[in-house]
Amino acid sequence: MHHHVAGYADFSLWAGTDMVIAGHKQAFCLEDDTQIVPGGPSHGFRCNLQGITVGWADVYSRTQPCQWIDVTDVPPGTYTLKVEIDVSKQFPDEDRYQQHVDDRCCSLIP
Repeated sequence: MHHHVAGYADFSLWAGTDMVIAGHKQAFCLEDDTQIVPGGPSHGFRCNLQGITVGWADVYSRTQPCQWIDVTDVPPGTYTLKVEIDVSKQFPDEDRYQQHVDDRCCSLIP
């Protein structure tokens, strides 16, 4: 058994300075999936002992459920997709700089 983390990541779609729509990611479990910084050993975090080691990442493929924004009613155009992690500060972290993960340009095509 493992616990899920509500509100683990927030997604938002932006047109310039205006937020168009938002969504969120519910984490299934926090674990060391992918080594980001070479040389740093994993603490062995998995669903039965959750966490993310410094230098490691918990990566979800695009096929993982519960991570999307419903763009059904969003008109075609160019937008910026923003991803922020642990906005509600549920987890202690000495360096909150990395909580804003990424901004990506994307286009919606009819």
